[in-house]
Amino acid sequence: MDDRSKQRLDALRDESGAYLGKLFATTSFGNWPNGQFAPIRQPVTLDGVLYNLRLFRDLTGHPIKGTELPLKYTFCLAIPPDGIKERFLAERKKMADGNPYDKNVVGEYYRPFVPFRPEMQELMTDLATLLERSAFVGKPYRFTCYQVCVTADSDFALILGEVGSMMQIIEATK
Repeated sequence: MDDRSKQRLDALRDESGAYLGKLFATTSFGNWPNGQFAPIRQPVTLDGVLYNLRLFRDLTGHPIKGTELPLKYTFCLAIPPDGIKERFLAERKKMADGNPYDKNVVGEYYRPFVPFRPEMQELMTDLATLLERSAFVGKPYRFTCYQVCVTADSDFALILGEVGSMMQIIEATK
């Protein structure tokens, strides 16, 4: 990929990242119909904590400025165990109220989902493989780790971008 294409990819990620961050931060998935998500039977362990995973069954997208092409993506929800989530929410409430809070609890909640950690890279690669070989088998889609967002429910949305749509947007914005 040449330097100009890399710049366009960075601009695409900036615009899309801001959009997706706002979207997921204000969306609660707890009340969505069960048919929209497929539970992944095997929980995943990150930093010694077991997370249940729910895969969104469809490919979705959002428009990109300057083009009529959508950035296509899908996502997987990683749901922290109740005890860990409850402690985090209690500390976050203290923080919002201006009271002393335990920064370690807040930091440890987010830490497993830092995109460049080896466990996280392995999980995203495994999810992309699952999508390509199972959920979207026979379709011309390829996926890459795109972004991690926190939902309105304080779960984690692991977003996987569809590579072909990214390349079409980069080409259209030359």
